[in-house]
Amino acid sequence: MKGGFSGALSLTRDRDGAWRITLQPTTHPYSARWGEPIVYVGRDRRATQDWRKMPVSGITAEDAEAYAAWLAATGRVPGARLCTELEWERAARGADDRLFPHGDALAPDDANFDETYAKSPAAMGPDEVGAHPASASPFGAHDMAGNVWEWTRSATTTGAHAARGGSYYYAVNDARVSNRQAPEPSFRDVSVGLRVCADLPPPSPSADFAR
Repeated sequence: MKGGFSGALSLTRDRDGAWRITLQPTTHPYSARWGEPIVYVGRDRRATQDWRKMPVSGITAEDAEAYAAWLAATGRVPGARLCTELEWERAARGADDRLFPHGDALAPDDANFDETYAKSPAAMGPDEVGAHPASASPFGAHDMAGNVWEWTRSATTTGAHAARGGSYYYAVNDARVSNRQAPEPSFRDVSVGLRVCADLPPPSPSADFAR
């Protein structure tokens, strides 16, 4: 298992070829085979989670760049790449100065941050993508507050990266749209994932002629 200071994760195959995830978001380890859920201890809601629907996490900045490049190269997401910080922030709150994707206050159940499950370490961990629709952004983007940090391309240093959005382990202020962290690019933790952006394809000459 590889991890940072708060969580570790590995994805392996059992002898029969089935995938198995093993993760330790904080103090309690979990393991489940493909098709089996993660069941968080100590939770009074959303205890059962399909780990296949959780955000990709436990990756370095280089891993995130490589994954986006693979999406683009294979045609699964044409033009895929990591979002820049400015793109990320625009997607998170639109054109105004709201503090969070949905407004200026973040209640404990609006997103997945440390207060969501009463700061109980055993209850903390990633939720399925979209499990907290109350904090969707003006563009309908989910989990831009909490759940896992998201690697982006730095707006201040060429070739560097920044993490945005906060995570299940961090406080409400870390989930503010304006907040940023700059971990070492080799940092790998369950609490850090990515968000993919994509460039629009150039217009074809025929389309320009038709207009």
